[in-house]
Order: sequence, then C-alpha cells, then structure tokens
Amino acid sequence: VPVIDLDPDQPFEVLPGAAVGGGPQRIEEFAGKAVKMDGVSPDKIGGGEDDASPVPEKVQVGHSPQYKVERKLGKGGFGQVYVGRRVSGGTERTGPDAYEVALKFEHRNSKGCNYGPPYEWQVYSSLNGCYGVPWVHYKGRQGDYYVLVMDILGPSLWDVWNSLGQT
Repeated sequence: VPVIDLDPDQPFEVLPGAAVGGGPQRIEEFAGKAVKMDGVSPDKIGGGEDDASPVPEKVQVGHSPQYKVERKLGKGGFGQVYVGRRVSGGTERTGPDAYEVALKFEHRNSKGCNYGPPYEWQVYSSLNGCYGVPWVHYKGRQGDYYVLVMDILGPSLWDVWNSLGQT
C-alpha cells in the first residue's frame, strides 16, 4: 500500500470558537460533554488566501443545494474552511441532505491549484468512503474559488485533549 504524503509542511489550524457538527461515528464518551475548542495548536501556520478576495456569502456548485457561508472553522496553507448552512431543505445531520456542512475554499491562484482544480480533489475521490475521511458531496468552482462541500467533523484531537485538562 503506497503512502500518500498529502501536505506534511502545512498543518491544519483550528480557529477559536470553531463549532462542531455531529458525525456518523460519534465518540460516545464525549457525546454529553462540552469540548472546549480553543484552537491552540503547537504547529499553527498563517498561510491561506485570506486577503485575495472574500469568499462568497452563498455557495452552490454543480448540482448542490445552496448554502449560506457562516463562521470560519479554520485555515491551512492552501485554503479556508467555513460552516455552510443549507438555505432550504436539508433534514439530516450528515450526508448530501445535511443541513450543516463544511465548505472548503481554495483560491484559484493558490499554490495548490496549478492551473486547475486542486490535487486534493483527486485524493478525496480516491478516499471517499474510507473510515475517518469526511465525505465530499459536491465540488466545483464559484468565482475565484474552488469549493468542496463535505461532511462537517467534530473537534480535533488537540481540542479533546485540552478539554480533558491535559496540557
């Protein structure tokens, strides 16, 4: 089995106040507990395309429903992730009919988008359905951004560790 080195130099950064959506495999031990998501990680980075152009207020890519872009969950070396709330319909917690999703924006001029969609799209297509990998339901380009519409995940291991008083 070949090892895929997706982006070793660009860890993901969780921002303060990031909210949690329910995933299909919830850790029952934490189901009733509040997990503080302070976003303090030992390897934060500044990257991303924050200043290039603002992300759209609403997103609809391909045959997806329309989503309202809400609070920012985090950013990494190539992009930014926001909560997306379905404008109409959407009755499930996960899946293509979810009312709340993660919207990942990568600017078309990002170093990860060499004259086309990000390589990450191919990786997600290969891994969709694998345990621990969020489902990507829709992808496409809107304005200056390539957009992934995917299941929203829970807190990072770092946030769970810190919420248990481990420092």
